Amino acid sequence: MFIYIFIIQALLNLSVLCDFSCYDCSENILDYTLTDETVPTQFNNCTLVTGRLYCYIHVQWEQNPAKTKLQISGYQYWKLDIMGHDLEARASISYDESQLKWSKVIRYRCLTNECNSPTRLTYLLKSLKFVNRLEQLQYLIEPNETFDGQGCLVYYNETGKQISLPTQVHRSAPQQCRTMIKIEPKRKVINAERLSIQRDLNSLKHYIEIDINNRIRSSNLYITCQKADCNSLNTVDLIYRNSFVDFNMEKFIDQTSNNSQAT
Repeated sequence: MFIYIFIIQALLNLSVLCDFSCYDCSENILDYTLTDETVPTQFNNCTLVTGRLYCYIHVQWEQNPAKTKLQISGYQYWKLDIMGHDLEARASISYDESQLKWSKVIRYRCLTNECNSPTRLTYLLKSLKFVNRLEQLQYLIEPNETFDGQGCLVYYNETGKQISLPTQVHRSAPQQCRTMIKIEPKRKVINAERLSIQRDLNSLKHYIEIDINNRIRSSNLYITCQKADCNSLNTVDLIYRNSFVDFNMEKFIDQTSNNSQAT
């Protein structure tokens, strides 16, 4: 009986939440590097849709040639990773089929009417500082199909000890080194390991995740590579020197609040 009451209550809550109007557009591809000064006054091929759980902005900057991809939409379903009003901003490079790919990306989700508008995107970009010079480190992630996993750093900061690996490795497929670091206000997690199979593209990533409602942020680094010592803490330092991702949350909140009061 109680489970049915819970389900009914959840559906009622969902129907209340699912009441936002959002811009929903075909993908916009701009043949220039988008900045806060060049955001279009209107998005192309858009409609204003209602009954959405949240609104969404996705921007991806690319090089050679310079272009910017815009995805503006509203969703009727909830993703487990969504905190409510949140932002992810990422600088990265990766190798895909022996081609180096450089990008900067932001993903923004919000829970008010028309919060994925050109004005909101302008406020986001005004509050964001973004530097990506990671292409200078491409030598660290060049694909190596003969890599046998030797020389990967294996370390967990919960123990504070570096772990010795066997000198002989039975290789059935190209292997990979990986390091993941997550820095939160009261916690820093470092996980460096050797993967027995290649699970991801060789890449370097520096990104932030921000819960805007609760004003909580985390900083993240991600390395996957195929070279001895390529996932070392020295590589982490090189990533910090060649990329910068920051978001002025207070400035953004002030801008959006003032705009709401003005309207």
